[in-house]
Amino acid sequence: MSEPLKYMYNAQFFERLCPVLREVIPQFEERKFIYCVFDATWPDLELKQRTRQITRALHQCLPSEFPKAIEMVVAISNLLRENKEKNRVIHSFFFPNILSFM
Repeated sequence: MSEPLKYMYNAQFFERLCPVLREVIPQFEERKFIYCVFDATWPDLELKQRTRQITRALHQCLPSEFPKAIEMVVAISNLLRENKEKNRVIHSFFFPNILSFM
């Protein structure tokens, strides 16, 4: 039986994502971000819910000013692409959701 797609958001994924977030977001609080993502509900969440959870946590790390926040989202996306994440586009499902939080 194949593994559910929701498990792509695992420790290895966040080990690649967090350094990029630290590079782009001033005063990024990795621990706070991780705790926001992996709360008590995480094990029961399905893929769409997990992407929403990641988006919510990322939104809390971004500036409230829309232009600055979007600039950072684009920079994060570009860095992930440079870091060979372009072959894992599916991992970035949470990026389109960021607009719904702004």
